[in-house]
Amino acid sequence: MRGFLPEQDPVKSFPCGSELSQLDDVGRDLPSLLEDPNFRSYARTLRLPKWLEGDDSKSLPSLRLYYVRVGFLASAYINQVGQPRATELPQNLAMPLCHACALL
Repeated sequence: MRGFLPEQDPVKSFPCGSELSQLDDVGRDLPSLLEDPNFRSYARTLRLPKWLEGDDSKSLPSLRLYYVRVGFLASAYINQVGQPRATELPQNLAMPLCHACALL
């Protein structure tokens, strides 16, 4: 019995070598990236992988991980360390985040 915990543990990473695994890399490096004053410029150039609906290999737990990764990236962009709060999220971050939210 797991009490209030879900039946299965959350997915912690995407399959190695998959297109989505680049989000794991960015997530792993995010703490150090936040210290870089050029982080927002870097984030605006990121080409995040799209979540494709209808792909059976992409389960709800993986979609949740996708949402967490993109959500943390968006939060980091808005609240970057030592920088004034951003008031707009660039399209390359906002579109994947909104898409994941709509699916969830």
